[in-house]
Amino acid sequence: MLRLFVPPNTADGECSGGFAQGKWTEQYVPGGSQEGTYVDGKRHGSWILEYTNQEAKFSSLSTGSYVDGYRHGEWTMQTSFGALHKGPYRNGLRHGQWTIRPNQQDVWRGQYVEGVQQGRWVGVLGEDERVEERIFVDGVEQ
Repeated sequence: MLRLFVPPNTADGECSGGFAQGKWTEQYVPGGSQEGTYVDGKRHGSWILEYTNQEAKFSSLSTGSYVDGYRHGEWTMQTSFGALHKGPYRNGLRHGQWTIRPNQQDVWRGQYVEGVQQGRWVGVLGEDERVEERIFVDGVEQ
């Protein structure tokens, strides 16, 4: 077991051949933690990332997978204020159909292609659930 301490952060896990291997827990100040698996020094497999700021009464939770150190596959990121981002990553970039809820009332759905918004995004907004549409070309709203 190796315990790394780089003030004010700590990390606990195994090393083999000079690389982080297996299950690791990482603690960050002022209130974050990450837990998951390393293979040959790269994040690989399921991870949970948590952040808490007591002063601002804010917290976030992200869950998903890494492949060879890059986010890959379905991820969910949510905050205590009701924000939600959910969709797939490919090689560390958002890629595919995403749902984004920036607050507790509005919901946007659309595509990311290699990390940038692309095509038609549809939003259902406010208590009256009005529908809005936006078109993106290479991440730029038209």
